[in-house]
Amino acid sequence: MPSMLRDPNAPLTKAALKIGGAANPVLQMTLAKYDHQFGPGGIGAALKKLREFGPLDIGKVQCPLLGLVGASEDAELRRQAREVYSGVRRRFPASKLVEFSADSGADSHSQVTNLPLALAYVSHWLRNDVFRTESR
Repeated sequence: MPSMLRDPNAPLTKAALKIGGAANPVLQMTLAKYDHQFGPGGIGAALKKLREFGPLDIGKVQCPLLGLVGASEDAELRRQAREVYSGVRRRFPASKLVEFSADSGADSHSQVTNLPLALAYVSHWLRNDVFRTESR
C-alpha cells in the first residue's frame, strides 16, 4: 500500500484522494469500496488495529492454518504465505497451503474469481482435517 494511503485521515491524503477521485471516478469508486470492506472506521481503523498487533510472530500461532493463495497473486504475497505455512505446519500438521493455479479460476487475490472453489476447500479442510473425529 502506498505510504500516503496508510493514514487516510491525514489532510494531505484526503486532498490527494479527492483530486485523484475527481480525475478518475473509477479510482474513487474503488477506494470507496475498499474503505467500506474494511468495516467501521474504514481503512484507517483497520491499519491502526494492524499496527497495534505488530508483526506476525509465527511462534505465537496456536491453531492449524489454512492458507489460500493464487498463482496470479504478487510474488511477495505467495512467498509470505509459504513462509507462514512452513512455520506453523511443524506444530500443527493439519495446516495446509493451497496454491490455486490459473486453470482453477481461483488464482486471483482472495480467490474472488472462484469463491465457491475456495469455500469448498475451507469447508473440506475444517470438516476433514481440523474437526474430524477419530475413532479410538
